[in-house]
Amino acid sequence: MGNNKIPCMSPTIKRLPNGFGAEVHNFDGGRINIKTSEFIKQMLYKNRVLILKNQFMTQYEYVVFAKQIGKPVLFIDPEYQHPDYPEIFVISNAKAKGKKIGKDRVGYYWHSDSSFLTMPLPITMVYAQCVPKQGGETAFINMHEVYSTLPESTKEKLYGKYARHEGKWRYILTQKDVGLSILEVLERDEQLVPSSAHPIIIKHPFTGETILYINEGFTKRIFDISYEESEGILQKLFKIINENRNIYMHSWKLGDLVIWDNRSVIHRAFPAASGQDRIMFRIGVNDGKFY
Repeated sequence: MGNNKIPCMSPTIKRLPNGFGAEVHNFDGGRINIKTSEFIKQMLYKNRVLILKNQFMTQYEYVVFAKQIGKPVLFIDPEYQHPDYPEIFVISNAKAKGKKIGKDRVGYYWHSDSSFLTMPLPITMVYAQCVPKQGGETAFINMHEVYSTLPESTKEKLYGKYARHEGKWRYILTQKDVGLSILEVLERDEQLVPSSAHPIIIKHPFTGETILYINEGFTKRIFDISYEESEGILQKLFKIINENRNIYMHSWKLGDLVIWDNRSVIHRAFPAASGQDRIMFRIGVNDGKFY
């Protein structure tokens, strides 16, 4: 692709060698405007994962940056929202004065953020605040590429089919659940983390790419076929995904701001090494249309 330049900041784009993903250098997210935000969005849609290097924004500037990309979507559980900037979902294994300062053990399985919602999260951005020396990586798989590798007979079978996505089974019990029965927890979480149906094959609204939209974390059932057939198809697809070798594994550096398109990729996090802190600020953004 070569270097891409726009006035004032003159950012450069470095494509990653695995066919998707790109690093953005010489770009100050704290100075974003309408023109530069459009540049970032177009680069995101084209590359699916965008790594903005050496970002040192304040929390306020980070929220302003997110609002230039789209409309921030608050995390479903207010307990983990930043106390001053609720748009920021705090992911952390660290403690302050013996108390956890964010949500730990987030997304240690392949998933697309909030696919269990009627309007899933189109864009996720995560801004590294404290990174471990070992562990804590985030991995990505290109689901357009996965779709393109499927046999035509499989594509035909999946076309027009919908699948149910559920989030409640990934809920991690916390101190606030003490005293509740399992049924009470599930009933509450059905409201907090509902289920929804989405096409198994979608078209990206801004690129036109065809994408396999399932993930092992939340996709539970294909509609209009038997449970046994649904389970068989999903397990075969999950096996294809899990055996995919074209994975981008991001090792975090302080100042990294990673943005990804939840329509085009699935991702999973890995835990930090024992005794090492990991703090990330996540903002989800709605850019207008999911598919």
